[in-house]
Amino acid sequence: VNLVMCYLTAGTAPTIGNFVINLNKNGALVQTITLASGAYNTSPILLNVTAGTTDYFTVDVVNTGGSSNGALNIVYQRTS
Repeated sequence: VNLVMCYLTAGTAPTIGNFVINLNKNGALVQTITLASGAYNTSPILLNVTAGTTDYFTVDVVNTGGSSNGALNIVYQRTS
């Protein structure tokens, strides 16, 4: 599987700073994603990360910026 791109959305826009998360693969940082204060979603962020059967992903919330209902959306493509 290839992770192609991602984007971050929030039900409530951050108002006291940026909403920042880190996407990690096997414990190593892949991408830091920042949703600007006052915004409800980011533009699509290209990833191009390959995931094998033993790989795992985690998300660290660095700062919510006062936002709630955040969601990280990942678009993936199955490889043969």
